[in-house]
Amino acid sequence: MKIIRFILLSFVALSTMSCQKVLDMLLLTDITTTVTLSLSDADATKSVSRADNVDRVYYEVWTEDFSERIYPLTESDVNYVAVSGRKARLDISLRARQTYNFIFWAQNSACGAYSWEDLRNVDIDYSKFTQNNKDVYDAFYASCPITIADKDDVAERYVTLYRPFAQLNFGASVMETVISPFSIVNHSITVSDIATRFNTVSGNPDPESHIQKVVFSAPQGGLVQEESENGMDLNVNGTSYYWVSMNYILVPSDTRTTVGVDAVFKTTQGDVDFSITHVSLLRNHRTNIIGDLFTSDAKFTDEPQYEIVVMEGITDDYLPN
Repeated sequence: MKIIRFILLSFVALSTMSCQKVLDMLLLTDITTTVTLSLSDADATKSVSRADNVDRVYYEVWTEDFSERIYPLTESDVNYVAVSGRKARLDISLRARQTYNFIFWAQNSACGAYSWEDLRNVDIDYSKFTQNNKDVYDAFYASCPITIADKDDVAERYVTLYRPFAQLNFGASVMETVISPFSIVNHSITVSDIATRFNTVSGNPDPESHIQKVVFSAPQGGLVQEESENGMDLNVNGTSYYWVSMNYILVPSDTRTTVGVDAVFKTTQGDVDFSITHVSLLRNHRTNIIGDLFTSDAKFTDEPQYEIVVMEGITDDYLPN
């Protein structure tokens, strides 16, 4: 009787161990997870700032403590998915019962201004912003943990990517003098004390990466949007301006940044230059410097103003995400 009882207990124990092994194997099985990526809502009514030039989302997957990168497998590999209609879909195989850190960076694939050793830090080379007034430098990011519970965890994940930039614009109320209309031959915008490295995990610029001055040059003249009927495409609280300059500038996530701005416009009727010592920038917003930029009575305030000032001043206007 004791022998039979021993045999039964042994059988139960072995069965339990076998079931546990099978369960462990099932739980450790790689599961295909789908992540739907969306660029934060851009303004489809504008041809600038609606992310039409963003065509790739680059991604990396790290362990929960960022001690090991899982995707891509080697430093030479680059993983990305294509963007269509400001959305992308990632299907990825991951081990169950694990939490992973995902990093996403979306940009135009032909843009050479952004680089990285790994996506935790993205370097920005402002000297490669060679097409001033172009939307090709627009970019978006996201960093988030995703947990795969078990083999039955097939729920689709949704992640929204956001701009790390503020947008700095110049808008002119007139493009003519009492003599005749004129056009812009070229211009440059110099901005002081801006960051050149972005930490995607913290969502903020690297405080050690600030450089004293960055010059955004437009070697050829023209407006930001040339396809409109009259070129007055910068709309600020219902008033239209000629959109003569636009640039993206890396700023912190939740605080205003104050910079100095020097502008030089070469026109067919002479040069115009001016300086503004305190210009406030805010992420996912646009700061508009507007007024009679090219006439002798142009005036600017050193203190930022966040409402429309008749014919001159600085306004801070929401930039669609």
